[in-house]
Amino acid sequence: MAFEPSILARNPTARRRYLEIMQAALDAVDPYAAVQAHLRVEDGTLWAGERAFALNELRRIVVIGAGKAGAPMARAVEDVLGDAIAAGLVVVKQGHGAPTARIEIVEASHPIPDEAGVAAGARVLDLAASAGADDLVLALISGGGSALLEAPAG
Repeated sequence: MAFEPSILARNPTARRRYLEIMQAALDAVDPYAAVQAHLRVEDGTLWAGERAFALNELRRIVVIGAGKAGAPMARAVEDVLGDAIAAGLVVVKQGHGAPTARIEIVEASHPIPDEAGVAAGARVLDLAASAGADDLVLALISGGGSALLEAPAG
């Protein structure tokens, strides 16, 4: 059975139901909500999905990432962890940045890599390499990350 768009104009009930379904689909893939659904702190323990991390046993929490949904994902992590984040750097598509408090958002070109992406890639690698055995690194990766986070050989 094919979808007939004109039914939405003729039938207010069908239109309302269609809009509800579309909104539910958009809500289900919202990057902020997705992170919030899988990251929480309870009684001094950080839960990332089913993995538990005792916050008092961590030296630092470092956030790295790349992708077009990186800014809302970073905001969600900040809303969960706040000042527990020691450092963070997420690379997003130009025009997709957003204000954050503890995680730096860097904009770069997508889909064609640019110098900003190369520089950000080097900085993300340095930040990840600075992590030690007692640090937790949270990686936020979404669509477009491979074009935004370049690290050319040499």
